[in-house]
Amino acid sequence: MTALWIAVICLLGAAVGLMAWLAYYRLIRRWAMRLIRERLQPELEERLGGEKPLRAEYGANFFGLESAGKGQLRGNGILVLTPRELYFLQAVTEREVRIPLRDITAVSTARSHLGKWIGRPLLRVDYRAEGGADAAAWAVLDAKGWAEALEAAAASLKQKGGGGDDR
Repeated sequence: MTALWIAVICLLGAAVGLMAWLAYYRLIRRWAMRLIRERLQPELEERLGGEKPLRAEYGANFFGLESAGKGQLRGNGILVLTPRELYFLQAVTEREVRIPLRDITAVSTARSHLGKWIGRPLLRVDYRAEGGADAAAWAVLDAKGWAEALEAAAASLKQKGGGGDDR
């Protein structure tokens, strides 16, 4: 065999291997998201108190709270936008993050958060917390769409007069 044929065979093998890995990754991700949805959906409905989501993403990857520093572990869960708040429930730890829309000071997309990145835009939310300013970020499938939906929901809440209860 010539060196050219060996190179062609190696490239074909690498391409087939990459396609198999991508298919496997998609199947595993789909399976994991289904498990997250099945496991957390009843809990989510209870915690939201019947409030209807405007937008939800199962499998959002939480990058942490700025106030908690770099030592936090990322984790998948459900990110939900309601008419009053942005709510996240982490799958494994059942950690909960609640950000009232009236406390949001900025919404943007970011390349990284707390020194962590994944090569695509993150949804970043800056807000007023009890201890001062804070920020959180998530990897979602459509960070720009989430940012637009958050801004629209916050503007709608302001038009209605601020938002009411804290939950």
